[in-house]
This record gives sequence, structure tokens and C-alpha cells, in this order.
Amino acid sequence: MTVVTYGATVNRALQAARQAEERGVSLEILDLRSLSPFDWDAIAASVRKTSKALVLTEDSRSFGYGGEIASRIGEELYADLDAPVRRLGAKDTFVAYAPGARGFHPPADFGYLGGGSRPRGVLTSPAPRGVAHDPHRVAGDERAPRSWG
Repeated sequence: MTVVTYGATVNRALQAARQAEERGVSLEILDLRSLSPFDWDAIAASVRKTSKALVLTEDSRSFGYGGEIASRIGEELYADLDAPVRRLGAKDTFVAYAPGARGFHPPADFGYLGGGSRPRGVLTSPAPRGVAHDPHRVAGDERAPRSWG
């Protein structure tokens, strides 16, 4: 499988590749190093070689480079793929600056790359102590949920 990544997730991808290798799973890590322009030729060559692609970013899944790269792989290399392109990134949420909300950004669980379970589409950390599933509310806070209207 080709893992296309950049920035802070490169080292985590390399660690996961070492773990995967111990389980007999081969990952080809492609560090883009530049996003504008990005090395499309290297991406295409690697995906054609492995027939599978995973785009791994620390950004949220929506509205980012990872989605654009995954889209281009899907459009231009469709015939070369054995499976749909997968994307793993942080939850689509605000960056959590409050101490009780740490763990939502950046993504921390890269178990899938090491041969763990199939990805669900986003990487998330376990909810930190004192944080409910809703990242905008602290456990025990009985106020109504925030309204965006």
C-alpha cells in the first residue's frame, strides 16, 4: 500500500510501517515535502506499483490537501487501484486549545497503518479525561448544547 503523507504525520507513518513490516504488511511511505507543487509523478508511480493508496494528514478530513490528493488519485489512477483510496486525518472539529479537550487534534491513533483494524475514515484519539464525546462540552456540564444558529 502507498501511504501519501507530509508534515507531522511522516514520522508516525514511518513508525507504523516498521510495525506493519513485523506483521508481514508492506507499506510504501511517500513524504511529499512540498504541497505546491506536489510530486504527482512520484504519487502515480507508487500507486501504480502498490495498487492501493492511503492519504494520511494531520489536518481535518474536509477541505484540505489530503482530500484533493485522494480525489486526484481516484480520478486519474482509478484503473490502477485494487481498492478505493482511503483518507485518514483529524476529526472535523475546531482545534482544541483547552487543556480538557486535548486529543482531538492532531490525530493520535495510527494503529491501522501498523496492521490494526480497518479505518473508519477518521483518526481520533481516545476522549481525554473530563471530555465527553461532544468536543464542545465538558463531562458534567448540564447546559444545553451550543447553538450555531
